[in-house]
Amino acid sequence: MSDDETDEPLADVRRRIDERRDDDDDGGADVAALFEEMSVAEIDEDAVWTALATDADSAAAAPWSAAATDSAAADDGETTVVESSLCHGCPHFAAPPEMGCTHEGTTIAAMVDVDHFRVVDCPIVARRAGDDPSDFSADHE
Repeated sequence: MSDDETDEPLADVRRRIDERRDDDDDGGADVAALFEEMSVAEIDEDAVWTALATDADSAAAAPWSAAATDSAAADDGETTVVESSLCHGCPHFAAPPEMGCTHEGTTIAAMVDVDHFRVVDCPIVARRAGDDPSDFSADHE
């Protein structure tokens, strides 16, 4: 760097970034050692797409999806659509990789979309709905 460049604002930050880039250039060989090249059998693309289409049409592919659980949501219980963040913050939400409610009598009937769950008979939702009804919507789908 010239003397003019060292007087520029943030010149020391630029110098450290340049040093890191130089260090990173040497690390490529280390990363390559982490992987092993292997040969695999030929993949039948048509068979893969057929399997995906079959799984998408099957309720077994995603038993928690809205399409697979519409009948479960039609139970006599109170059904509400809530933001998924409410369930994720609840102590009754099952630990990953499971997705469900461990509260007796409460069911996460469906994942409506990535941000909403359809829940049935949840006392936590009922209690919170009274406090802040903007978080909840009745399920009239």
